[in-house]
Amino acid sequence: MPLLLVLHGHGSVVDENTWVAGMSAFFRFEPLAEEHAVLLCYADGQSVAGAAFWSATDACCNFYGSEADDVSFLRGLIEEVARRYRLDRRRIYMSGISNGGFMSHRMAVECSDLIAGIAGLCGVTFLDPTQRQPDHCVNVLHIHGTADEIVPYGGWAFPAGTLPVTACFPGALATVQMWAAYNGCDGPVCDSQPSMDLSYEVAGPETTVLRYTNCPPGGAVELWTISGSPHVPGFTTESNTTVAEQKRIVARVEALLRQCDALEAQLHQTRTVGAHLLDATLQHLLAA
Repeated sequence: MPLLLVLHGHGSVVDENTWVAGMSAFFRFEPLAEEHAVLLCYADGQSVAGAAFWSATDACCNFYGSEADDVSFLRGLIEEVARRYRLDRRRIYMSGISNGGFMSHRMAVECSDLIAGIAGLCGVTFLDPTQRQPDHCVNVLHIHGTADEIVPYGGWAFPAGTLPVTACFPGALATVQMWAAYNGCDGPVCDSQPSMDLSYEVAGPETTVLRYTNCPPGGAVELWTISGSPHVPGFTTESNTTVAEQKRIVARVEALLRQCDALEAQLHQTRTVGAHLLDATLQHLLAA
């Protein structure tokens, strides 16, 4: 069975029932996980003074001097899942918001032998692409709002009064450009106008897609830019999404992540018929 590991943001309440309920309500992964027989795991990061965080990049978010090794912790968690369940090691995915997005990028860089794909929401990678480099291709989807008041879309540093500045970080575009270079992708193509309606806070379609058209199997790279969206997007609710759109969501997602082997490549071709298939949230990992 595939595994989707979901990582919370900085400052999330450590009480299990509270934060799991919050993450579940925000991402709404459970129905898709049940439908597609995907193992779904909400990971709990280390905590200081009642707030959880991940020691992801040098910019985010170990502001407390903790020496805990979150990479080893998450690898160990995946191994524990594999011990208890029939895990498909070719399809281990990770998604996270904010600090969890930073950590997803770190895991993809340092554990590319284990992680098949990530969907990072408003959390970016390391500023220096030579600092760490993956050994294998990783499918990467990065989602970011242009009005992000915590992790600016253009990168650089946390705005004054938000979080401590320990280091700078790249912007959303620079993040996917780094991943395109890591994976050996070229041929970037961007929507000429918004093609998706992901946020109820912005009227009409507000999201443009930048995708690299020439990537190796297992190394797809995309950037979804949500125009006018803040740090935590107000994702379109299920009631505002038609059944046809939901089907296109699943089809687009499967096309993105089923590139790991010949079978996945075949599915990619059959399920991407029709241009500009829509995807409404991070649900794309669950459709793999």
